[in-house]
Amino acid sequence: MTSPTSTDSPKAIFFGLQPFGENFANLVQRIDEPLVIALDGPWGSGKSPFARQWAGLLRQRKVPVIVFDAFANDHQPDASLALAAEITALARQHLPEDRKRHCHGNRAGV
Repeated sequence: MTSPTSTDSPKAIFFGLQPFGENFANLVQRIDEPLVIALDGPWGSGKSPFARQWAGLLRQRKVPVIVFDAFANDHQPDASLALAAEITALARQHLPEDRKRHCHGNRAGV
């Protein structure tokens, strides 16, 4: 889910976790390596809304981010294809213009 939504607003409440979200965003910005972050918790604990709001904060800070909701993609025969499509879409957004000309079909051209 690379497209921002109305719940991506960093001004949203963060379900009482705004200090954590901001501190965690600061930590992520200090790390130079690519990261994969997973949120785990019981059903209904606010993982998805928090992830969307936190992603909005990161996007505001110009950090490339993908939010992939495994539950939302559970109907897919192979969810890894949906995840690969999200990664490809984000990569294409950040390719220099001269590299974008070499992208064909579903390949990222990198």
